[in-house]
Amino acid sequence: MKQVDESLHINLNNRCNNNCIFCMENNLQNLPIFSKEKLCALLKSGRKKTDGVLFTGPEPTSNEFLFDYIRFAKEIGYKKIRLVTNGRRLAYLKYAEDLLNSGVNEISVSLHGQNAKIHDALTRTPGSFKQTIKGCKNLEKLIYKKPFKWYINITFTRINSPHLLDLLKTASSFKHIEGIVINVVIPQGRGLTFFNSLIINYANLAETFKAAITQLELNYKQRKLKKPSITLLGIPFCLLRGYEEYVNNYEPILMNSGKISLNIRKRRRYQRLFGVKCKYCKYFYICEGVWASYIRKHGWGEFIPIKE
Repeated sequence: MKQVDESLHINLNNRCNNNCIFCMENNLQNLPIFSKEKLCALLKSGRKKTDGVLFTGPEPTSNEFLFDYIRFAKEIGYKKIRLVTNGRRLAYLKYAEDLLNSGVNEISVSLHGQNAKIHDALTRTPGSFKQTIKGCKNLEKLIYKKPFKWYINITFTRINSPHLLDLLKTASSFKHIEGIVINVVIPQGRGLTFFNSLIINYANLAETFKAAITQLELNYKQRKLKKPSITLLGIPFCLLRGYEEYVNNYEPILMNSGKISLNIRKRRRYQRLFGVKCKYCKYFYICEGVWASYIRKHGWGEFIPIKE
């Protein structure tokens, strides 16, 4: 099991140049964005609790003041300055270089298909795959000029699950990525609206994941290469017996309505459920449970506690 350090999590704006079918933050597109003064005040407040900040969307590169916020975060002492992006603006080399020069030191790029057909279908934006891949290639070039960490994020859906191995191969073809983070669709926002089109049984997703990881590990072993770190978020331990090391518990501090809210573990305790038998599982105290909306549709039958 891997765990991500706590970070201040800031939704930087209400705009996105993609239209992802699974977006959980589409509701933010109807909200006003913080003023520059307000957001800087929030950064100062958050710095008292953590030295990590995560700028997210819907798409943070759409915010004209992004570089200013990054520079300010660095100035007031944030050590880990992270950015989650769809990577499309990184297709412009100068923009990518300016972004890194502003002080960001960790970038996560969202890639949801191994080709344009699948990726663009999920983003519902023709041409997005081409730009995202170009953005990834630019990061590969720039890492020689200015060291930073970068990751690829994958949203795991009914649509791309049959192609997970090919998608992992595409993601891991970038030699300098720190790791790959696979997120099962969160049933909120459009993820809930299109629930039946996007989500299949977690047990099936888990088996697909295990098969893909086993084959990928074999490929790396045969080629005598080091496999990038791979983590999976959203499927509980009980469905990943033998693969528990890939489970990722992710606990950033969240920014909601101008206030620092509960960390995601505590917040999700109110949105996730535990079955009657879950308390007998050896992972009970570190498991985040299962989304209530998933259980309402699929029930508890597939979740068998791991007792030994």
